Amino acid sequence: MKGCCAEQASCCCGGSPCSTPCIPPVKESTSARLLYIILFTCGAVLCCAMVSQTVADELPQYPKVVEFCNITLSVGQSCGKLVGYVAVYRICFAMAAFFLIFTVLTIGTANSKACMAGLHNGIWLFKVLILIGLVIGMWFIPAKPIVLNIALYIGFTGAALFIFMQLWLLIDFASSWNSKWSARARSDNKCWYIALIFFTLFFYFVAGGLTWICARLFGASLDCLRNIYFIGASFFLCVIITFFTFVTCFQKVPENRGGILQASIVSAYIMYLTWAALLVEPDIFVPLANQTMSQQTNMTKAICGPISFSSSFMEGGNGELINAIIAALLLLAMVLYACLGTFKAFMSTGSSNEIYESGFWCCASKDEESQEDIEVRRRGWGLIRNEINGTVYNYSLFHLTFVLASFYIMMTLTNWYRPEEATLESLNRTWPPFWVRLGSAWLCGVLYVVKLMYLMCCDSWTRSDYQQTSTSDLDWPRVV
Repeated sequence: MKGCCAEQASCCCGGSPCSTPCIPPVKESTSARLLYIILFTCGAVLCCAMVSQTVADELPQYPKVVEFCNITLSVGQSCGKLVGYVAVYRICFAMAAFFLIFTVLTIGTANSKACMAGLHNGIWLFKVLILIGLVIGMWFIPAKPIVLNIALYIGFTGAALFIFMQLWLLIDFASSWNSKWSARARSDNKCWYIALIFFTLFFYFVAGGLTWICARLFGASLDCLRNIYFIGASFFLCVIITFFTFVTCFQKVPENRGGILQASIVSAYIMYLTWAALLVEPDIFVPLANQTMSQQTNMTKAICGPISFSSSFMEGGNGELINAIIAALLLLAMVLYACLGTFKAFMSTGSSNEIYESGFWCCASKDEESQEDIEVRRRGWGLIRNEINGTVYNYSLFHLTFVLASFYIMMTLTNWYRPEEATLESLNRTWPPFWVRLGSAWLCGVLYVVKLMYLMCCDSWTRSDYQQTSTSDLDWPRVV
């Protein structure tokens, strides 16, 4: 019991990572990441509450809350300054500033014995107080139009970088998967070759199926012809990347070849983003029939999406709120997955990569366990010191990812370039998210084509260098 209290005190006020008897033995690298994820999740949930119209409508019904807002906090009638898109700006900028501080402080951290590693892994009581202080301090910044415009531009830039990073990580993941399975398929084991073909056809089937579903559901009417153009552009981009991938398959240098599995994964993701964009497309209004151009005053809503249980469910009393909560949870899950994928793809150059590969939670190799780790396993709880010889992931890049993720959450919840219209309940049916998702789909295809073009150029340079080297080797005896 004394050891437990000492470890918790060192976690809160010292430089030791956190552990608790409530969970099994945990790696020190995992403990810190989970706590940062919890902090980020709490901030994101608070942002969702601040931008919710339901919360804004419910606050005036509690007199004590209204009195506390008016007299104690002086935040306006009915806590008006505590809700809305400006409040989301303040919270997200506070989180971005918090993670940016640790991004700078942890640059070059080599192992958990370094001083900056203690700041990263421990002193959690002070971290929470610092984050709360930053959030409170943001409310003292005046919400002038020029300040809000600057915040909008900074947030948009950070969110765009986060989307770019997320797309590039997908391409990198697809490339890694293709390279590993292709190398195994070239061995004597034909099962890997069959698996490679199966998953390639599977992802192309997903891409083709999503294309058909989008065209069938979102482009069945002539009033929705614009959606057909969007779907056709995405499908044509899938055809282009598949063609360029086949071209790179004939490169002389194996390292400069693209992979058809990689192309199938990217194609499926492009069509998924297109489908996701069409799902959030707002209603399209078209003029009534038998009207001239000068008489187009009466408009009717064109049905460009599926009429299903979800649409009838949305007409219920709490349908919009429940749908908004589901959309917010999916958004948070995708952001956290992208953050986790970032530091998995860009690990540090420490000597503990083998430890990383052995498991995320607690399963270190028996040969690498110290006497302290063995005692922790015998006790049933505690920390496994897996970063003494080298960090498992890049601390600085980990925090930088959360800086960009904070801006992405901010822009998504505040309707991107139309924050005045932002509410949590309308998160799923506005034009800015539509264009962001559709643009992300096309950007993913463009990035992949750029990578293929780079591989083709590298193959040309490599063959040229090889020919020059071969020619010089052949001519050398003649010179002698």
